[in-house]
Amino acid sequence: MSNTIYNQGKDNSPVNQPGEKSVYQPVPIPGFEKYLNCILRVVVLSAGIVTILIGSLVLIGWIFEIPILKSLNPSYPAMKVNTSICFILLGIALLLQNVPAKSDLRRTSARILVIIVMILSLISLFEYLLSWNFGIDEFLFKYNQGDISTISPGRISFNTGGCFLLLGFVLLVIDTKVKTLISLFQIIPLAVILPCVITILGYSYEEYKLLTFASHNTTALYTAVALIILSLGTICLRPESGFFSALALDGPGGYMARRLLPLTILIPILFIWIKLIFKSGGSAVGIIDVVIVSLLYIGIFAFFIWKIAN
Repeated sequence: MSNTIYNQGKDNSPVNQPGEKSVYQPVPIPGFEKYLNCILRVVVLSAGIVTILIGSLVLIGWIFEIPILKSLNPSYPAMKVNTSICFILLGIALLLQNVPAKSDLRRTSARILVIIVMILSLISLFEYLLSWNFGIDEFLFKYNQGDISTISPGRISFNTGGCFLLLGFVLLVIDTKVKTLISLFQIIPLAVILPCVITILGYSYEEYKLLTFASHNTTALYTAVALIILSLGTICLRPESGFFSALALDGPGGYMARRLLPLTILIPILFIWIKLIFKSGGSAVGIIDVVIVSLLYIGIFAFFIWKIAN
């Protein structure tokens, strides 16, 4: 083996160090890291604005009774008012966090908005688990008991409440210095995206058992789309750390990460899509098993890609 160490200079030129093993230390591609950060910040900005827009349009739909703004199709469940308000608050929090320079006022304001969303989500989840009604579901609007796919009128769906808690946790402590949590903050939004994709596929193939969990309120189509957009913005919020830092590396590790990470995310979705096409029978249990395995697959492979790239 050649006694060569690759330094981290501008030219990555090899430096002979007698008696030492050959070591390659990956460094960012000159100029690419800055370019990637700019693109991802635009993604975060766009995600925040679109999330706020979706939540606002749904809220306007409820205020002025415009059905198309509440639900794309009359046969689909509508996004609830509390859900739309949570999206507006999280969208604003995402924009406040998307600042290169540290601003305590903005970060504090963002955390306050996130905490409000997490409290609303926790109350909704406890309402499901304890079969209680704390009175927040219809605080602003009264709902008809005959609304489509509505077990508890006005209540944030179980799936959506869980997703809000996960994304809220990420936005709340995203600036932590604990290295083991930094990568977790980019895995959690991926775990939110996959069930939302399943929900959209459920609408596409009329597999409505995929839209709910444990017979609770179903997840609206607008909600699934907004959660995907919000999750993408959250993933891109801190590109200088976690998995995105590996994408900007020079050498074989960064090259592998840029090629394999998209496939790691898309392959499970392809499996689920194929499962839906060739599914026989009316049970969705088999598809849910595929979803669980796919989540594990994404987490494990994304972790190993990141570790190998570094």
